Amino acid sequence: MFDKLDSRSVKAILAAQQEARRHGHRYVDVEQLLLGLSADENGLPRRALLALGLKRDDLRRKIHEQLGEGDDYVGMEAPFTDRMNALMELAWANCKKDKAEQIAPEHLLVACALVENGVLSEIFSQAGINSAGLAAAIENEKNRE
Repeated sequence: MFDKLDSRSVKAILAAQQEARRHGHRYVDVEQLLLGLSADENGLPRRALLALGLKRDDLRRKIHEQLGEGDDYVGMEAPFTDRMNALMELAWANCKKDKAEQIAPEHLLVACALVENGVLSEIFSQAGINSAGLAAAIENEKNRE
C-alpha cells in the first residue's frame, strides 16, 4: 500500500510511527495517524482540523489520556493495526473516487472519520465531526490556497 502514498502521506505515516514510539506503543493505529497528519503546521489536514476546532495539542492530550503509555520496546517501524489497514483501504477508495493517482493526506484524513469505534471516533463524535464535514473543511481549505 505504501507505493500508493504520495510523499506528504509517507511523511504523515512516519510521523505517526514516531508518535507510537514516543509513547511506547509497538503499533500504529488511526489515532497516531491523525497526530501524524496534523504534524505539518502548514499542511491541509492540520488546517482543516483547526477549522473544525480541533487543535493538535488538544488531540494529542485526549488521545494520550485514552491510550496511555505503552510499555513495549518499539523498533524503527511500528506495524499497522487491523483498523489502520482498513483505514488505508478506505483512503485508497477515496483516492480512486477523486480520480487521483496517489493517496494524499486529505484522503487519509477523511478515512479517519470513517473508522468506527475507538478513541478517534469518540473524539470526532464529541466534536460533531463526520466524514462529510471533514471533506467540506478540506475543500474550504483547498480553496484558500
